[in-house]
Amino acid sequence: MNKRKYWNVFVKEDYFADFYFFNVGHEICAPLHSYGPGMRENYVVHYIVSGGGIFEGNGGKKYLKKGDFFVIRPNEVHFYQADETNPWEYYWLGFNGSRVAELLLCNGINGRDSVGTVSPDNELPKLFEKMMKMDLLDMKKK
Repeated sequence: MNKRKYWNVFVKEDYFADFYFFNVGHEICAPLHSYGPGMRENYVVHYIVSGGGIFEGNGGKKYLKKGDFFVIRPNEVHFYQADETNPWEYYWLGFNGSRVAELLLCNGINGRDSVGTVSPDNELPKLFEKMMKMDLLDMKKK
Protein backbone atom coordinates (compact mmCIF):
# COMPACT_ATOMS: atom_id res chain seq x y z
CA MET A 1 0.00 0.00 0.00
CA ASN A 2 1.24 3.47 -0.85
CA LYS A 3 1.66 6.12 1.79
CA ARG A 4 0.86 9.48 0.21
CA LYS A 5 0.59 13.05 1.46
CA TYR A 6 0.12 16.13 -0.67
CA TRP A 7 -1.09 19.73 -0.75
CA ASN A 8 -3.00 21.31 -3.59
CA VAL A 9 -1.77 24.89 -3.71
CA PHE A 10 -3.52 26.28 -6.81
CA VAL A 11 -1.78 29.64 -6.85
CA LYS A 12 -2.86 30.62 -10.34
CA GLU A 13 -3.48 34.34 -10.65
CA ASP A 14 -2.75 36.64 -13.58
CA TYR A 15 0.25 38.13 -11.79
CA PHE A 16 1.71 34.62 -11.40
CA ALA A 17 1.36 33.76 -15.10
CA ASP A 18 5.15 33.39 -15.58
CA PHE A 19 5.52 30.66 -12.96
CA TYR A 20 3.18 29.17 -10.36
CA PHE A 21 2.94 26.07 -8.18
CA PHE A 22 -0.18 23.96 -8.05
CA ASN A 23 0.76 21.13 -5.69
CA VAL A 24 3.52 19.49 -3.69
CA GLY A 25 3.57 15.96 -2.34
CA HIS A 26 5.41 13.03 -0.85
CA GLU A 27 4.84 9.35 -1.51
CA ILE A 28 6.29 6.09 -0.23
CA CYS A 29 5.37 3.71 -3.03
CA ALA A 30 4.34 0.09 -2.83
CA PRO A 31 6.34 -2.40 -4.94
CA LEU A 32 5.57 -2.00 -8.66
CA HIS A 33 3.29 1.01 -8.05
CA SER A 34 2.97 2.76 -11.42
CA TYR A 35 1.44 5.61 -13.34
CA GLY A 36 0.78 5.67 -17.07
CA PRO A 37 1.31 5.61 -19.82
CA GLY A 38 -0.38 8.97 -19.53
CA MET A 39 -0.06 12.70 -19.97
CA ARG A 40 -0.31 15.62 -17.55
CA GLU A 41 -1.47 19.18 -18.17
CA ASN A 42 1.35 20.70 -16.10
CA TYR A 43 5.00 20.21 -15.27
CA VAL A 44 5.77 17.84 -12.42
CA VAL A 45 9.23 17.13 -11.00
CA HIS A 46 9.74 14.02 -8.89
CA TYR A 47 12.81 13.86 -6.63
CA ILE A 48 13.74 10.39 -5.32
CA VAL A 49 14.84 10.22 -1.68
CA SER A 50 15.16 6.44 -1.38
CA GLY A 51 14.67 3.27 -3.37
CA GLY A 52 14.40 3.17 -7.13
CA GLY A 53 12.24 2.62 -10.18
CA ILE A 54 11.96 3.24 -13.90
CA PHE A 55 10.91 6.35 -15.77
CA GLU A 56 9.96 6.35 -19.45
CA GLY A 57 9.52 9.66 -21.18
CA ASN A 58 10.76 11.80 -24.03
CA GLY A 59 11.78 8.71 -25.98
CA GLY A 60 13.93 7.12 -23.27
CA LYS A 61 13.73 4.65 -20.42
CA LYS A 62 15.98 4.82 -17.37
CA TYR A 63 16.32 3.24 -13.94
CA LEU A 64 16.47 5.98 -11.29
CA LYS A 65 17.51 5.87 -7.64
CA LYS A 66 18.10 8.05 -4.58
CA GLY A 67 19.28 11.54 -5.58
CA ASP A 68 17.82 11.36 -9.10
CA PHE A 69 14.87 13.32 -10.46
CA PHE A 70 12.56 13.15 -13.43
CA VAL A 71 10.63 15.91 -15.17
CA ILE A 72 7.17 15.40 -16.62
CA ARG A 73 6.25 18.01 -19.20
CA PRO A 74 2.74 18.99 -20.24
CA ASN A 75 1.18 16.82 -22.93
CA GLU A 76 4.10 14.38 -23.19
CA VAL A 77 3.43 10.66 -22.75
CA HIS A 78 5.25 9.19 -19.77
CA PHE A 79 5.26 6.11 -17.54
CA TYR A 80 6.91 5.43 -14.21
CA GLN A 81 7.01 2.43 -11.91
CA ALA A 82 8.52 1.67 -8.51
CA ASP A 83 11.05 -1.14 -8.19
CA GLU A 84 9.66 -4.51 -7.11
CA THR A 85 12.14 -5.14 -4.27
CA ASN A 86 13.27 -1.58 -3.40
CA PRO A 87 10.38 0.75 -4.31
CA TRP A 88 11.05 4.44 -4.39
CA GLU A 89 10.03 7.18 -2.06
CA TYR A 90 9.81 10.59 -3.67
CA TYR A 91 8.67 14.16 -3.35
CA TRP A 92 6.97 15.91 -6.23
CA LEU A 93 6.31 19.49 -7.16
CA GLY A 94 3.70 20.50 -9.75
CA PHE A 95 4.03 23.83 -11.52
CA ASN A 96 3.36 25.68 -14.77
CA GLY A 97 3.59 29.10 -16.37
CA SER A 98 4.67 30.87 -19.51
CA ARG A 99 8.36 30.97 -18.51
CA VAL A 100 8.83 27.46 -17.12
CA ALA A 101 10.86 26.16 -20.08
CA GLU A 102 13.16 29.17 -19.79
CA LEU A 103 13.56 28.70 -16.02
CA LEU A 104 14.35 25.01 -16.46
CA LEU A 105 16.93 25.85 -19.12
CA CYS A 106 18.57 28.38 -16.78
CA ASN A 107 18.98 25.48 -14.34
CA GLY A 108 20.56 23.19 -16.92
CA ILE A 109 17.44 21.25 -17.94
CA ASN A 110 16.73 21.61 -21.66
CA GLY A 111 13.65 20.46 -23.56
CA ARG A 112 15.17 17.04 -24.24
CA ASP A 113 16.24 16.27 -20.66
CA SER A 114 13.78 14.28 -18.59
CA VAL A 115 16.07 12.88 -15.88
CA GLY A 116 19.02 14.08 -13.84
CA THR A 117 20.88 13.80 -10.56
CA VAL A 118 21.06 16.26 -7.69
CA SER A 119 24.40 16.56 -5.89
CA PRO A 120 24.50 14.80 -2.49
CA ASP A 121 25.12 18.07 -0.61
CA ASN A 122 22.06 19.76 -2.13
CA GLU A 123 19.43 21.12 0.26
CA LEU A 124 16.50 19.94 -1.92
CA PRO A 125 15.28 17.19 0.45
CA LYS A 126 15.14 19.68 3.34
CA LEU A 127 13.25 22.18 1.18
CA PHE A 128 10.64 19.56 0.25
CA GLU A 129 10.29 18.56 3.91
CA LYS A 130 9.70 22.21 4.89
CA MET A 131 7.10 22.63 2.15
CA MET A 132 5.24 19.52 3.31
CA LYS A 133 5.14 20.83 6.90
CA MET A 134 3.72 24.23 5.93
CA ASP A 135 0.21 24.94 7.10
CA LEU A 136 -1.29 26.06 3.80
CA LEU A 137 -4.69 26.62 5.34
CA ASP A 138 -3.13 29.05 7.80
CA MET A 139 -1.30 30.82 4.97
CA LYS A 140 -4.57 31.42 3.10
CA LYS A 141 -6.04 33.20 6.16
CA LYS A 142 -3.29 35.85 6.15
